[in-house]
Amino acid sequence: MKVKVQRISEKDYKKIFIMTDIHGRYDLFEKIFDEINFTKNDLLIILGDSCDRGEFSYEMYRKYIDLQNEGYKVIHLLGNHEDTILKSRNDLNHKANWMFNGGERTVYSFFRHQNKFEEIIDYWEEFYKEKWLFDFFEEMPHIVESENCIFVHAGIDFEKSMENQDEEYVVWTRDDWYMKNNTGKIVFYGHTPQNEVNSYNNCFNLDSGAFHTNIMNCFELKTNTLYRLKNDNLEIQKLNIGKVSEKKKNFFRIIKDILDI
Repeated sequence: MKVKVQRISEKDYKKIFIMTDIHGRYDLFEKIFDEINFTKNDLLIILGDSCDRGEFSYEMYRKYIDLQNEGYKVIHLLGNHEDTILKSRNDLNHKANWMFNGGERTVYSFFRHQNKFEEIIDYWEEFYKEKWLFDFFEEMPHIVESENCIFVHAGIDFEKSMENQDEEYVVWTRDDWYMKNNTGKIVFYGHTPQNEVNSYNNCFNLDSGAFHTNIMNCFELKTNTLYRLKNDNLEIQKLNIGKVSEKKKNFFRIIKDILDI
């Protein structure tokens, strides 16, 4: 499948907020979202994986669509979890993999918002008929690129143009792609959880492993402001991305035991 690349101009937005790997934690998302004063002049970019593991996948996607319908700007990239759900429609191996990695929580979150079936076992196939959800998935870009930044779920192969990226690579990779950033742009990504917000070679990872850690990050690009929710306390700090990038030894301080998908 050819990757979808969406290009934006940063000057079209007053602020650009970036989040990733929320994994059904609408409870955490809501606490941050209520504090950032998001307006119709701003843009919210989600770098993928809003579903699975947590209890509120339905609420996450419904929130994005409701915001768009109200005139707010939201771009949700395809993550490996959304990719797995899409492929699970016609592939039992992908369906088993999805179930093993938190998919049953997503199905249950949708089951709770319907009244046609009394037992979840009877709802399973009906889940794939949630047209609004799958239409939303199908519209998701793999990559968003602006004048100064690249946004992706997992990583970029810098030997290829954006349009020639491998679909599986950009949503699944965990190799050392970040070492090779020669674009002159900042790359924002998630997929690989870590204890601290840090980066290397202008590749900036915002994945905090929210489902397991109860920590969630939101970065505002225009003001270099990091909103970090931890233990129900919201910390707001200015980040010098250049200095953060120097923390090479801390890069990939990965949270153990959660690097499945």
